Amino acid sequence: MRNTRRIDNPKSIKNMLKGKTGITLVALVVTIVVLLILAGVTITALLGDDGIIKKAQNAADSTNSAVQDELAGMNSLTDKMNSILNGNGGGGATLPTDGSFNETKGVNTPKLGTNMSLVKFDTGTKEWVVDETNSTYSYKDTEVEGANSSEWANAKVTVDGIDSYFVWIPRYAYKITYYTNADKTTTSETPTTYGTIDIKFLKDTGNIAADGITVCKYANENPTADDYIIHPAFTADANYGGGFGNNNGTNDNGIAGIWIGKYETARSDTVGATDGTATTLKVQPGVTSYRSKTIGNMYTYAKAYNTNLKSHMLKNSEWGAVAYLTESKYGRNGTEVSINSNGTTYYTGGGEGKTYIENTSQSSTGNVYGIYDLSGNASEYVASYYTGGSSSYLNKGSSFTNTKTSDEYSTAYTGMDESTAYKYGDATYETSGWHTGHALFVYSKSPFFRRGSLYNNGDGAGVFLYNATDR
Repeated sequence: MRNTRRIDNPKSIKNMLKGKTGITLVALVVTIVVLLILAGVTITALLGDDGIIKKAQNAADSTNSAVQDELAGMNSLTDKMNSILNGNGGGGATLPTDGSFNETKGVNTPKLGTNMSLVKFDTGTKEWVVDETNSTYSYKDTEVEGANSSEWANAKVTVDGIDSYFVWIPRYAYKITYYTNADKTTTSETPTTYGTIDIKFLKDTGNIAADGITVCKYANENPTADDYIIHPAFTADANYGGGFGNNNGTNDNGIAGIWIGKYETARSDTVGATDGTATTLKVQPGVTSYRSKTIGNMYTYAKAYNTNLKSHMLKNSEWGAVAYLTESKYGRNGTEVSINSNGTTYYTGGGEGKTYIENTSQSSTGNVYGIYDLSGNASEYVASYYTGGSSSYLNKGSSFTNTKTSDEYSTAYTGMDESTAYKYGDATYETSGWHTGHALFVYSKSPFFRRGSLYNNGDGAGVFLYNATDR
């Protein structure tokens, strides 16, 4: 076993400790307490709600959030820039549809009414689908962007479960420059068969152009050859082919734009080449158009189509508004519209079914976003007439010819001769003979204007039909 030694004398213990150094129990306790306090302070400083670790975590979170925000902002800016470059008007945001002017688009926004929705063409399914952002349209300068790049706004209108399609023509002013030859190198002070149409889109319902500086004139202000003329179709002056909007007594507070049927009109129950019997209408491709009926009935049925939208038979000025925009750099830029040559079926849009997708040369834009049947197929009556016509012929349109005065739904032409037989913007005298188009004019036994020409009027049939010097 291991040896031990017992100490019984207390003095011996004292003697043993004498001269030794150390800490007392009290000092030890105090030391421990201080250490605990310091530990608590340190832990609080590190782990507390306002501690170092918490602050570091918050700083890290803030930094990460800032990075994410910056990335999101950069992505949004990239999307917006891409959208603007593609003509879509701003990062996929939903654009208004109230006719107000949009700086990015450079035109008045399409004004939607009851049962209307903007649509875009789905290149995959080859179908028209609702445009959720109202932003895919773009009235592009084709001189800069290239041929067939302008995509006019399209809308679908549903009446009694049947879809019809319309195209928006924004309010604009125009100026025609004439030339002495086909090369368009020398200008002419008088109208010729060679010319160009320059378009300036207007802001809202006034006379200020989108460039913000050009003041345009109304037709009743006696514009000169150097002036831009506000197209009368957009004004409140019925005598020049307008009439919609709020006339303020002098000039107009007209309209932001007009909706034009995308194809020739058909009866609502027409299927393919089989004409229906309904007195209601639709505007669709690939069906036989509504023909061989009195102009009075056509006028009545068109007004009844959708009274909330003030639907009506096209007037001469409204046809002209389409023709001039088509001829401009925002349409075909001087390239003639091809003829819809259906001679037996009179199919709208160039043929049966979806043929319009392939026949885009028959469109006002050279692509599916334009207006079709401007040339060929069937001649199209418009609600405009020569008041000097024979009464027996005028009576066929008695629903609008009885007064022999112009209103918002029809236009009366009075005092006609070879020098005055036109109105500004109606694509008659101002564009007489352009594109060597087939031409014939109204007279006593044929007092109603017909546009677009028949399919069999030859290769010269074109947008600009009427020649004021050819009766």
